[in-house]
Amino acid sequence: MARKARKTLDTNVFLIKQTSHEKIFRHDIDREAWITIMAQTQQKFGFECYGYCLLDDHSFKMIINAKKQSISRIMQSMIIAYTRYRQHDERLFLQRFVSKPIYDR
Repeated sequence: MARKARKTLDTNVFLIKQTSHEKIFRHDIDREAWITIMAQTQQKFGFECYGYCLLDDHSFKMIINAKKQSISRIMQSMIIAYTRYRQHDERLFLQRFVSKPIYDR
């Protein structure tokens, strides 16, 4: 069954959380690789990253301003590049990332 498309919202700023069934960052070299991939993806899509947390467990969090770009395409690009970096035989990320909009009040 196909997944539902994400809704278009009135904001470009999102809190994103991605989890995995195994440790995403095995050591600091993996974290540095993620930061490099994120910088390359920023150049490609032109989004801003306001903050990130690369947790020791099986997840990471980011706050980004997508600037009218698709957050799905941004995250897809980063996740594919990182999975290739890890040379992972299986799917590293089994679940879809979670995004929560952040609005000005």
